[in-house]
Order: sequence, then C-alpha cells, then structure tokens
Amino acid sequence: MTAPRLILALSALAFLGFGVAFLVSPAPMAAFVDLTVLTPTAHTEIRAMYGGLEIGLGIVLLTLLGRQDHVVVGLRVALFAFAGMAVARLAGLVVDGAWQPVMWLLAAIEVIATALVAWALRSIPVARHAAEATPPA
Repeated sequence: MTAPRLILALSALAFLGFGVAFLVSPAPMAAFVDLTVLTPTAHTEIRAMYGGLEIGLGIVLLTLLGRQDHVVVGLRVALFAFAGMAVARLAGLVVDGAWQPVMWLLAAIEVIATALVAWALRSIPVARHAAEATPPA
C-alpha cells in the first residue's frame, strides 16, 4: 500500500472509530470534552451528529480508498474535514478561551492529520490529479 493510500485508510478508520464510539457511548464520549448529555433527545443528537456523521465520512473515505483512481478525491475530502475541524477548534480556543489540555490535544491531532493528508496529496504526481479531475468520455 502506498503512503497516500495508507494515510487515507488511517483517516477513514479514525472517523469510523470515533463515530462508532459516539454512536455506542454518546454521554461518556461527550464528557471527554465537557459536554453533558442530559436527555434522550441530547443522546440521539450526539449519536447522529458525532456518531452518524463520522461513520458516514469514514465509509465515504473507505469507498474512495477502494479504487486507486479515487484516492486523490478521498484525500481531498479528508483534508477538508481535518482542516475544517482544526481551524474551527483553534478559532474556538481564541474566541472562547477553552484552554483545557484536551482541546490542545485535539487541535494538535487535527493539525497533524491535516498536514499528513496534505503531504500525501502532494506526493501524488500532478498528472494523476489532472487525470482524476477529468470526467470519463
């Protein structure tokens, strides 16, 4: 397996892992970042938005990993997902002053994941990017 495919696979597994954890145990997972889940409605919301959305994203990445000609698209999806989380979390640290160590840990993981995925994307020859962006005739 090439480095870009390995990074895409790890990205998919990370989203799947967190998604399943939030689906199965929403309250303990939410408590990890100081969220309190008090009602059945809140449990369902955490399961759907953190669990279901991350599981869905992980499945999309695995599906794209399944074909070599879709790896670039998968890496782009992972890049935007990780970068979006990193930027939003870092903005939250500044705006909200949420300086707890867990927030710095998560921000570091998201920034590192963004950098790894960007590196993987850049390591794929430009000709492959162009070929994958061209719709089939």
